Amino acid sequence: MATPSSFAGIGLLVVAAGSTAITLRHDVAAFDAARAGDDTATVHRRKFAALRAALPAGSVVRSLGAARALEPAEAAIADTVAAALHRELATDAGATLPGFPPDYLRQLDVGFRVRHTAAENADPVAVRHNLERWWTGLADGIRQSLTRYALAPHVVVPDGVTEWVVGDFPPGFDHGPLAARERLEVVTDFGDGAVLFRAVR
Repeated sequence: MATPSSFAGIGLLVVAAGSTAITLRHDVAAFDAARAGDDTATVHRRKFAALRAALPAGSVVRSLGAARALEPAEAAIADTVAAALHRELATDAGATLPGFPPDYLRQLDVGFRVRHTAAENADPVAVRHNLERWWTGLADGIRQSLTRYALAPHVVVPDGVTEWVVGDFPPGFDHGPLAARERLEVVTDFGDGAVLFRAVR
């Protein structure tokens, strides 16, 4: 039997699908053929071309990225959104935020009610923390998707034990401490943040 939380989950999926369709329609309308080949996915695939070729055929690899932190401008936006969301969670007033889609706060409100406890949603510090975790989680999900595309036909998994680990870092990122913590040895650093590791046994 369906529960209220499962209905809420279905509702979130419908809202997400609708938002994705609107974004896709906007992106198609704004498509500039002159930029073909410079899109994010293609640039990412080029970044990993040499690493992809260096992997044994049919490899299963784990993707490893740098912890994502909000830039100062992003943090200021998160502060504003979190304060408005906290008010919305308390009042359910149907408020809007300038610069965001009209139903954005409502979408966040529904998601936070499903994912977090009433006590968390009543605490402005917890709301701000959970909003940042959600935003950075979205960014990590996008990075994982791009890495899967960039390394195809190899299989990329987000976690687990694999012999091969692929680092997808910002250019210039110091991956040494992360490799030591994860017990990885560098096989090849291809530059531009693309690094092939092997698990130390």
